[in-house]
Amino acid sequence: MTDSEFIPAAESRFHIALFTMYSRLLYARTFAHVGADIAYRPLPGQSTLYLANHHYWFDGLTPLLVNRYVFRQKLRAVMEDVQLRKHPFFSRLGAFSINRGHPRSAIRSLDIAADWLNESGNCLFLYPEGKLVDASLPISIESGVLRVIANAPMADVVPIATHVHFLSGPKPVMLIRSGEPIRITDRMPKALALQTVQHAMQEQKKQLVLDAMSGTRYPSLYQVHR
Repeated sequence: MTDSEFIPAAESRFHIALFTMYSRLLYARTFAHVGADIAYRPLPGQSTLYLANHHYWFDGLTPLLVNRYVFRQKLRAVMEDVQLRKHPFFSRLGAFSINRGHPRSAIRSLDIAADWLNESGNCLFLYPEGKLVDASLPISIESGVLRVIANAPMADVVPIATHVHFLSGPKPVMLIRSGEPIRITDRMPKALALQTVQHAMQEQKKQLVLDAMSGTRYPSLYQVHR
């Protein structure tokens, strides 16, 4: 694989501001409510790896809004190369590509992700499931996430989940929830580390579903930081 096939992030403040505004308008038209229950707040200068489920097309835009209204860090995201070629504007929002079918290229992308997290105040959204997955299926993650965690030891590792439901009316409701940082040590066996990450992600998703079924109303995403 040549360097030209890797799609780097090429952030543009103009595009980020434009698509953040566009995303909020799109979400206002699409959802009856966008609620968030966020247990994590990064300290000044802290870098953070957010591990998210991947069930919806909206996953490409949700990090923009969550970061703008809650975390307020310097954002990047990892995106499958096929999808990033279909939607190249995401590179202007901070996405860079990963080719999961080419091991050497995938390792390079994971190392770029770790390098980003080793800089102060940065954050990265990573989808360890590797592709869009049916929301009814349990979380099952790929092992590449452990390489990022190992190579960015000072970054917080935070599970974050999104759930969309129609239980409150004809328009869907989007719920977003984060947990506390996951503790992964370099002494953990690989299988245990993967299980720990997977369990933390599954717990966030499970709680979202339970809250949706019980009618719990989360505060508006846009008011969480106030």
